[in-house]
Amino acid sequence: LGQAGPYRAFFSDISRELQQYRGPGDAYPLSLFMPTPNNLHKIGEDRDRYMPHPSMQSVQHLELYEFVGRLMGVAMRTHIIMALDLSPVVWKQLTGEELGLEDLRRIDEALVKNVLEPLLPGGASNPHALDRKAFLQQHGEYMAIPLTRSDQSPLVMLPAGGNERSYSWHRRRRRVGDKLKTEGDVLEVHRHQDSTSATNLESSISDSSSLNGSSTTSGRGIIKIRFDDRERLVPLLVRSRLEETRLQVEAMQRGLGSIIPEQLMSLLTPEELEQKICGTRDIDVELLKRHTEYGPDVDPNAPHIRYLWKILREFSQHQLRRFVKFAYAQERLPSTDDGFNYPKIRMLVKSSRYASSSAGSSDGKQGGRRARQQDDALPHADTCFFNIEIPAYSSEEIMRQRLTTVVDMDWGMSGDDIGVDHTLTSMLSAPVGAAASSSSQQQRQQLSHRTRGSGIRTLGPQTPPRTPSRNNSN
Repeated sequence: LGQAGPYRAFFSDISRELQQYRGPGDAYPLSLFMPTPNNLHKIGEDRDRYMPHPSMQSVQHLELYEFVGRLMGVAMRTHIIMALDLSPVVWKQLTGEELGLEDLRRIDEALVKNVLEPLLPGGASNPHALDRKAFLQQHGEYMAIPLTRSDQSPLVMLPAGGNERSYSWHRRRRRVGDKLKTEGDVLEVHRHQDSTSATNLESSISDSSSLNGSSTTSGRGIIKIRFDDRERLVPLLVRSRLEETRLQVEAMQRGLGSIIPEQLMSLLTPEELEQKICGTRDIDVELLKRHTEYGPDVDPNAPHIRYLWKILREFSQHQLRRFVKFAYAQERLPSTDDGFNYPKIRMLVKSSRYASSSAGSSDGKQGGRRARQQDDALPHADTCFFNIEIPAYSSEEIMRQRLTTVVDMDWGMSGDDIGVDHTLTSMLSAPVGAAASSSSQQQRQQLSHRTRGSGIRTLGPQTPPRTPSRNNSN
């Protein structure tokens, strides 16, 4: 369990689909996770992160979030790395750490910088703060603040004080004859008023009444704040936004806790938990090289092996992740030596299947034909064991073209990652170093070929051995 390529590919596919954000117009919108506002607008920190969808709060959705937590626990216990790019705020919530303004900044920089910081006390750490005169000049008596969540749905303000609310779900039923018919799922919110609270903001927002005579609401989803009331309201706004996905994260926490003992979870920092489940996005080529072994017929100092490492060092991180996915059925690797050593993970570079037949040939023409055949061949991978076969290419340029073909045209075991922009035939026949031309959708559809019943997936023309293949049957 946890060693087979299809098993790792399952978690890779799940991770990709969870972060494949779908709009409401899609036929089957999953949308459990959405890009953070920083991701959507490409501002601030963590521009590539995702968060639970704030509006997905039905019983069915919470069950799915709990199942995601179970998957994370299974991946952690079987040493599988899930390619989830969740916001650091989610990992803090999963480990029970307190959240503050800087955490909200990592989700929504625009809100903090443009709305909240001007309302906070000034000083060297907050050059955006407004004094009374600047506040009145820019906003007049009131500053209008939109009450929306990260998905632009209405935000319900939390009341002043501590955790004044709890949640419970029940099925709404009505009697039809002598039977009860389920009408839907209802979220009950139980509010616990703080006797020391001067106001219940949620109540004032819902009925548009005044707030201590100094702040009011104007229409749905907007609150107007006076200058004198700002320092009291900003913390409530921050806490309300940080807890917009509280139900979803608690469901994930329940699922994770059903697989990983809570005593162990309490010992981990948010960063450690993320590392154990998701690793890191960046592939360290030198670390991979330290944990690479070579077959008995492979010389680590052979020219084509030197070409391999030189080209991998020059690859972008996206290309490196695609290369690792081709060879190992997951896009990420451990980020430390200890992560490679336990469990034992190593990449094995095997000898070319054509080397033995060409090496002993005394026929010059036959030997030249074999050499050309090696140059035309593409790498072969056994994803179950992280084995990769690299033909002994005659030049660095040819190897670069063949490796680029592999990372650009590999669309996964299930064929879901189709995003091919070049035909294999044109790339193999193009002059070395030349850019292949784009192909049509009809040409792309002709590239995929699977050998039925053998567990071998090949890409490109149906004329082995000139195709890259991945052995998934181990």
